[in-house]
Amino acid sequence: MSNIYDTANQIERELRELDEFKALQAAYEEVKADEATYTLFKEFQGFQQGLQEKNKCAVKNSRMKMLKKHKALQRKCKKQQLSTN
Repeated sequence: MSNIYDTANQIERELRELDEFKALQAAYEEVKADEATYTLFKEFQGFQQGLQEKNKCAVKNSRMKMLKKHKALQRKCKKQQLSTN
């Protein structure tokens, strides 16, 4: 039975051999070669990361609101059950 880390390392090596990975790597090196382009790229990454963080917070807040509504509905149902018994 192979070690999961060996499998992960093998997958990494195989990914690095793909033409798509090599093309992406070459494009990234081209972006890094031009200082203005690289600065813009880093700004874009920061903006994108900020949006992802806001999205995570929005999802968390949405889940919290749903949980509160669910608990309130449970309490309401329990009260109705008690009043009918």
